[in-house]
Amino acid sequence: MSNGICTAVLRGHSSLVKGVTWDPIGSFIASQSDDKTVIIWRTSDWSLAHRTDGHWTKSVSYFPSGGFSLFHLSYLLTLVCYFQLGSTFFRRLGWSPCGHFITTTHGFQKPRHSAPVLERGEWVATFDFLGHNAPIIVVKFNHSMFRRNFANAQEVKAAQVGWTNGASKIGGKESQPYNVIAIGSQDRTITVWTTASPRPLFVAKHFFTQSVVDLSW
Repeated sequence: MSNGICTAVLRGHSSLVKGVTWDPIGSFIASQSDDKTVIIWRTSDWSLAHRTDGHWTKSVSYFPSGGFSLFHLSYLLTLVCYFQLGSTFFRRLGWSPCGHFITTTHGFQKPRHSAPVLERGEWVATFDFLGHNAPIIVVKFNHSMFRRNFANAQEVKAAQVGWTNGASKIGGKESQPYNVIAIGSQDRTITVWTTASPRPLFVAKHFFTQSVVDLSW
């Protein structure tokens, strides 16, 4: 939008779009849809740069085109019950502040639900945040990058840099940057992770009585 005028309409998904995130570098937009795909769009000409599929499950939505009736209301209430059992109306994906990774929602790696991570350039899933017991609805990166100084050789050997530079390498004695991300799920749990570790830093349980639908730092 520019002064209230639509500058582009991006067409490429075959179902409802439920999440959009901007590349912090400004070159792309990523969108995630019920068609089980993530599309990367160029901001230079709004063309489709890449489509990735095969990592996500389908969620449920229902919007009658002819208005609501008692039948529609009954069906919608049925969907609400289904939503409680395993569907989701949101796919709030997130882009890392370094611009190198997109963490998506609603992935599944049997037997757990996951948040697949796409790496910039090839736009393929290179890692999953794995561990929630219900669909992941929202991910939110902290806006800052962090560094850890290793005190001894044992820590250096054990610590993984993760994908801070696009490859999984062992950290050296110098400080290594990493991202911090919070993940919210329909299992009413929030987990906090770093891209330097395969395990969560923090797990928040028993704070919510319903699904987590959004997060903010």
